[in-house]
Amino acid sequence: MIQPIDWSKVPVDPDPNFDPEHNARVIQETIEENDRLRIKRQREFGSKLKEKSEAVSRYLKDLADGKTSSSTEKYFGVKELVRLRGEEIRDIIRAKIGDATKKKAIEKARNTKAVT
Repeated sequence: MIQPIDWSKVPVDPDPNFDPEHNARVIQETIEENDRLRIKRQREFGSKLKEKSEAVSRYLKDLADGKTSSSTEKYFGVKELVRLRGEEIRDIIRAKIGDATKKKAIEKARNTKAVT
């Protein structure tokens, strides 16, 4: 729905090259691609979560059973902890880049004037 504030930007004559079938196809393809990406990310997140929770539960069980008294750094190893922290930082950076990209796209769309 066109907002009243945008009425001045709406062209009076429709675009002669507009193809509603193409438009519907592009929308459907975008939805399907987004669904595939969402499922992939959920699977990856679940896998990472399972790996981390199993490792922590194994450490806590060993600690409770008296099989270890070492710190987490010694139990998991510095390299593993650094790898996990690196993944966390990478995910934070990717999220921030994604947010910045979305904001730029929204701002660009707002500043784009319709061709009359």
